[in-house]
Amino acid sequence: MRGTWLVAASVFLSSCGGMPAYLESAYYRDLASLRRDIRSAVAAGRVEEGEVVDLAVAVARREVHSARGPSLIARIQAARSCVGTVEAELLARAEKDDEAGALAMLVLLEAGRVPGDPLVEKHFQSPSGAWRAVAARGTASARLAPLRRHYYVDPDERTRRSALLAGIEAEDPADLPLLLETARLDPSPANRSLAVRAVSKVGDPQAVLALADVWARADEPLRLAIVEAWGSPALLSKGGAERLVSLAESRQGLVAVSAAASLSVSSDALGARVGQAVLAHFVSEGTLDERVLAIRLGNPGAPLIVAALEKAAGGDDPAVAVVAWARLLEVPAQAARARQALRRVASQGNGAARQAQAALAAAGDESVVPALVRSISDKPAAVRLRAALGLFRLGHAARMASVLADSDPEVRMSVACTLSGGRVQG
Repeated sequence: MRGTWLVAASVFLSSCGGMPAYLESAYYRDLASLRRDIRSAVAAGRVEEGEVVDLAVAVARREVHSARGPSLIARIQAARSCVGTVEAELLARAEKDDEAGALAMLVLLEAGRVPGDPLVEKHFQSPSGAWRAVAARGTASARLAPLRRHYYVDPDERTRRSALLAGIEAEDPADLPLLLETARLDPSPANRSLAVRAVSKVGDPQAVLALADVWARADEPLRLAIVEAWGSPALLSKGGAERLVSLAESRQGLVAVSAAASLSVSSDALGARVGQAVLAHFVSEGTLDERVLAIRLGNPGAPLIVAALEKAAGGDDPAVAVVAWARLLEVPAQAARARQALRRVASQGNGAARQAQAALAAAGDESVVPALVRSISDKPAAVRLRAALGLFRLGHAARMASVLADSDPEVRMSVACTLSGGRVQG
C-alpha cells in the first residue's frame, strides 16, 4: 500500500513542475521539516495562493495515509468533507479488512465513489458491525427494503445509523412503524434524531400525531429534531404547521425558537407571521442561547426582525451585540454602520473581538488581516483554525500557510480539506 501511495504522490508532484521544497516535505518528510520549509518560503516571499492549495491537497492526503491507531479513524471521519482529494488514500485503506478499512469504504460509499450493491452482497452477514454498517448504507432501494428494516434493530449502533441514513433516502412509508419505534427506543441519541428525520421524509399525516407521542418522553435534542420534522415540506401542510404554531406561541426554550424559525420561512402565511413575531421577541428577550439562536435564524429581510436586531446590537451584552451586528451586515441600509461597529469590537482583543473578526472576514473586510495573522499563533486550536480560513478567504493564503503544519492534526486536516475543496486527483 505504501508503494502505491508513493507512486500516486510522485505523479501529483511531477505535475506541479519546479516543485517547492515545502510541497515535497508535505509528502515525504516529518512535520518539523514541513513547518520549517513553509516558514522559510513565506519569509522569502515564494508562496503563491495556488501553491497553498496544492500544499493543502498534499497535507490532506498525507494525513489519511500516515495516521495510525485511533487517529486514523479521526482522519477518515474528517475526510468526509474532501473525499475527492483523498479518494486514492481511502481506496487503499479500504482494502484492509478492519474497522478503519470499513469506515474508509463507508465514506466512499456515502460520497457515491463506489457502488453499493456489491458491498451489500459481500458484507450483509458480516460478524463485524463496521462492515455490516457498510452493507446497511447500501439498502436504500425498494428491493433491499426488508434488509434495511432488519438493520434498524441491529445490535451495532453504526449499522443502525447507516440503515437510518438509507431510510432517509428511501422515503418508504412501510418503514414508518419501525422508524417511530427507533425514535422512541434506540439507545443512541443521534440515531433517535436520524429516525425522526427519516419519519419526516415519509410524508404520512399519521406521522405528525405519532411524533407528538414521541415528544412526550423526548429530551431537548430529540425535540429539536421533531420540530425540524414538523417543519419539513412533507409534514408542514399535514398538521405540522399547527404543531409549530403552538410551540412557537409558548415562547418556551430553544424548541420555541426553532419552531418559530421553521414557520418564518414556510409557505403557511399565518405561520410565517407568527414565526417572525416570535423570533423578534427572542432576539430582544430570553436566555443568551435563545437570543443568539434567534438572531442567527431570523430573516434580516423582514422589517420586524431588522428592528429587533438593531435593538440587540445596541444592547449591553457584547456576545449578543456582535452576532446582531454580523446579521445587520446583510441589510444594505445597515451594512456600513454594522461594519464600523464590528471594526470597533474587532480591535478589543477578547472573545467578542474574534467573533467580529470572523464576521468581517466573511464580508471581505481587509481591516482584520493583521488581527487574523496574530491569531494563527494563538493557543486555542479553534482560534487558529478560524483565523487561517479567514485569511484564505481574504486572499492571503501565504500568510496562513504555516497552519497546514500545525501541531494539532485536527487543525491541519480541517484546513487542508477546506482549502482543497474536495479536488479530484488524477
